[in-house]
Amino acid sequence: MKEFSKAMTDGALAETLFERVESQRKAMKLTQLALAERIGVTAKTYRSLKTGSCSVLILIAVLRELQLVDNLNMLLPAQPVRPTEIWSQLVGKSPRRKKATPNQLAEIRLMKQNRKKLKTEE
Repeated sequence: MKEFSKAMTDGALAETLFERVESQRKAMKLTQLALAERIGVTAKTYRSLKTGSCSVLILIAVLRELQLVDNLNMLLPAQPVRPTEIWSQLVGKSPRRKKATPNQLAEIRLMKQNRKKLKTEE
């Protein structure tokens, strides 16, 4: 069975993923039609996994039916620390945008008015 690689095209990745799903389906002794019926789609829609043209929800339904949902944790592990938490540890507080001063607000209004004038002149 082929290994996933960053050098693979999107189509090749989809095809390899489909091969893995098919391997699990066959191990569970299910036909494509039976699996498709269990998740409420047609066999043609199920086979769209091979080209990567199915929705993520269909992929999730297939993974759930084949008892592979827990494997998603290996695919996308939870990030232990959020970037804002790292920032707050370094700086001492969470980053916040500064509010504009009254002069800055006046400048912004003036720029918006000038932009409207330029658009109407065109």
